[in-house]
Amino acid sequence: RFTPTNFKKYWARKLKKKTNLYKSRKMRAGKVLKKIPKGKKVKVLWYSKLGYAKVHYDGKYGFVYRKNFDKVK
Repeated sequence: RFTPTNFKKYWARKLKKKTNLYKSRKMRAGKVLKKIPKGKKVKVLWYSKLGYAKVHYDGKYGFVYRKNFDKVK
């Protein structure tokens, strides 16, 4: 059962390596908004089947690769 606490934990994900926050879904060609250090938490808004996620970090919204997240325990 989802409670507000569980929901918050589920959608806050930690990064396992240094990652770029991209402005658009076309990440390789897109503008880098910010560099996110290893171990930082981001708020995940939604996941794509294509391997990326839309996230919120340090006041900015953008896209990161899903493979950069730590595994959910």
